[in-house]
Amino acid sequence: MRSLRLLIFLFFSISASAQSRIDCNALKSRILADTVHYCVLLPPTYDSTPAKHYPILYFLHGLGENEQTLFKTGGWNLIEDLRQQHKIGDFLMVTPEAKASFYVTSESVLPLQAWSPCAPTTSV
Repeated sequence: MRSLRLLIFLFFSISASAQSRIDCNALKSRILADTVHYCVLLPPTYDSTPAKHYPILYFLHGLGENEQTLFKTGGWNLIEDLRQQHKIGDFLMVTPEAKASFYVTSESVLPLQAWSPCAPTTSV
């Protein structure tokens, strides 16, 4: 019985301290005819619940920045702190690289769907 309590304690200690992780990668966009870099912030429960659906939040960096800006400037720490305080729930955060596009739809610039590997397929 004592070892069962210890095992339960260890399980919850590890689960409580689980952190998100950031996966950065690139994909070849046929629409842009270019490689697009992106990062995805995955919640701590992402690997343990593969069938779960998560809301997606897109972080669009400013001009002169890139897909890693949010995480290099303390954004990851802020999100982790808010999660640990139970002020926010689990979600995916996608940060696509936009280069100099301003993420706008116009005749000369493609819409967000062209930049993001996870963007919805309908226009806003």
